[in-house]
Amino acid sequence: ENALNEYGIYQEDVRNVIIEDDILVIGDYAFNYFTYLTGLEIGNGVTSIGESAFESCSELTRVEIPDSVTSIGNSAFSCCSELAEVKIGNCVKTIGEYAFWACSDLTSIEIPDSVTRISEEAFAECNDLTDVKLGSGITFIEESAFIRCYNLTNIEIPDSVTYLGHNAFYGCESLTDIKIPGSIEVIEYATFSYCNNLTNVELSDGVRNID
Repeated sequence: ENALNEYGIYQEDVRNVIIEDDILVIGDYAFNYFTYLTGLEIGNGVTSIGESAFESCSELTRVEIPDSVTSIGNSAFSCCSELAEVKIGNCVKTIGEYAFWACSDLTSIEIPDSVTRISEEAFAECNDLTDVKLGSGITFIEESAFIRCYNLTNIEIPDSVTYLGHNAFYGCESLTDIKIPGSIEVIEYATFSYCNNLTNVELSDGVRNID
């Protein structure tokens, strides 16, 4: 198979990366710590972005993930501190743990309907994140998924969600109101801890336990 393999490239001065359509997999750690990388084009043949593939690409500002991609690996874009714009393709099913952790310049994100799970700390500590649009296919929001997104003000949890992990929105200090759909029977402990400005919580029929 055509792939960019683990630890495949080492040039520290690479500024732009174009991944051609005949590449199927971006392997684990393929471009991590490419600290001068500012431009990235991912070809329409890529189906998987590996673990830590672009971790700590601290100058990268924009990413467009094509519809061919079905999985974004753990820590794939974590610590991309200048990453301000992310477009996720319509066929992504899983967003891995810590996938966008500490992308501190990211202000908004739209999760397509194809995604079924937001993994642990996937968007944790995205300090400038204000708006999140969740697709209608999501069933699980794992623990600490949006922990310490201090500026998060706008998020609507769709009726498809059946599980909210503990600490999911811990420390989202700017969140003022939230509606919990009836599809969620249990709200785990500390889900909304230290949401100091949360004044309006609407619980729908179906919610049975609040830990």
